[in-house]
Amino acid sequence: MKMPVFLSLLLGLSLLQCKSPTSAITDSWADESIESPVYQKVLVIAVTKNGAVRRYYEDQMVKKLATKNVTAVASLDGISAKEAISPETFRKYFSNQGIDAVLVSRPVEVKELPVFVPGDSGTAEYANFYSYYNHVYGKAPEPGSFGSNTLVRLVTHLFDVSSEQAVYSCKSNSYAHGNGEQVMDELTARIAKDLKRKGFFR
Repeated sequence: MKMPVFLSLLLGLSLLQCKSPTSAITDSWADESIESPVYQKVLVIAVTKNGAVRRYYEDQMVKKLATKNVTAVASLDGISAKEAISPETFRKYFSNQGIDAVLVSRPVEVKELPVFVPGDSGTAEYANFYSYYNHVYGKAPEPGSFGSNTLVRLVTHLFDVSSEQAVYSCKSNSYAHGNGEQVMDELTARIAKDLKRKGFFR
């Protein structure tokens, strides 16, 4: 379902006013049919062809998991960016490292949302006529302008290495206005916190 234009404008305006990226987990799932295992070492994989984004995201996730007392390994620390990750390459590069879970994040949608930035209305309240007159003399209202925010929808899965089954997944929305690093920093923190809350880490 497409977001109504007025709603996307309102969302973009609120983001610009707070001047900070915003990320949120919109949905998360954990396999309740099994007792949540406690993982000790996690391989982190960001599925993207952008090497710089992959490196930064994986490194940030490794740092955030460390705050939850979990040892994590960035996939780029063990495998070339040009080599596809598959069960075969996992066994080749990581099978002897004691990894018991794999955390995989991939973008499922990236799009631009319109943003309206309001101009200066030229109005204000002052105690007396003279201060007000001196402030507004020669000034006219300035029109607003349109810009954009980037919406990134991400899906993250946690796989148990021994069973090769997904035990956790979450969907997230991130809105950035030219600062992707802050968005990834915030998002990785939220995912690590959600995993901890669901009992996957001690």
